[in-house]
Amino acid sequence: MYDYDGSVIFCTNLNSASHLARLTSLQQSNAAFARYGFDFCYLGIVRRDPMTLNNVFVYDDGTNTPITWANWGEFEPNSNSPPEDCVEVVGQ
Repeated sequence: MYDYDGSVIFCTNLNSASHLARLTSLQQSNAAFARYGFDFCYLGIVRRDPMTLNNVFVYDDGTNTPITWANWGEFEPNSNSPPEDCVEVVGQ
């Protein structure tokens, strides 16, 4: 299993133009789970300013665009130790 940085490297090694998934709706999220059947993966979303631990998350595709859809778990994001600066999906 990869951490966030390892996941980015793995994806880029597959194709230099690739980046982690950018899910923008419940329909996309459900389709990804149904298609790939993963229990855990990182998304292409990061905290905009990790130093302040604000809860503004953006897409990591170089656009710095704030996310437009989220389906956070209860009490998430919570920045428990260590701080959570990237976004992961956990299956149910």
